[in-house]
Amino acid sequence: MAYYDFKCESCGHSFEVKTSPHDLDKVQCPQCEGKSLKRIYGHFGMFVRMGKYSGTSGPRQGPGSEPPVPPACLDCSRSG
Repeated sequence: MAYYDFKCESCGHSFEVKTSPHDLDKVQCPQCEGKSLKRIYGHFGMFVRMGKYSGTSGPRQGPGSEPPVPPACLDCSRSG
């Protein structure tokens, strides 16, 4: 099951439906019950895990690629 966005070509109503890709031909407008629909392709989000190797052929390079450095311990800096 996935969410799909449609716009009814009869009444202009835009809506979202959760349905199976196999049942897309059964979707109808909830406002006018029309079947003349246009599927709207919008933006989608994607989560990408960023690590030492992030789908590239080698380690990341450039600003921000270094691991974060923890702040110095106040007790450690006093005893030395």
